[in-house]
Amino acid sequence: LSHLPGRESLIDWCAKRQHFGFQGRIEKPMDSCYSFWVGASLHLLGAGSFIDGGACTAFLKSCESGRTGGFQKFPEVRGPDLLHSYFSVCGLSLCGALPPMFPMLNMSQ
Repeated sequence: LSHLPGRESLIDWCAKRQHFGFQGRIEKPMDSCYSFWVGASLHLLGAGSFIDGGACTAFLKSCESGRTGGFQKFPEVRGPDLLHSYFSVCGLSLCGALPPMFPMLNMSQ
């Protein structure tokens, strides 16, 4: 992806989506699944080092359900769901809190 037209602008846009956790669009709240979607995009673009792993991990842990396990979309949501649990675990890997993954295939290395 090094010759992708507009690559630098895309990296800039993705990097600016992290505000503690990641948001999927401008002016939208942070959402646990975007730790994968935006984090994987940064890794694929060769800019994974732009991720603030500590902030990403802290946000995801705030979305973790201590009562039942799993992860919810936002910290204030009442319960976890499978989609956000799966992508949050992937996000923890991309943030450096779990062993590395292969983001192009969304699977462990």
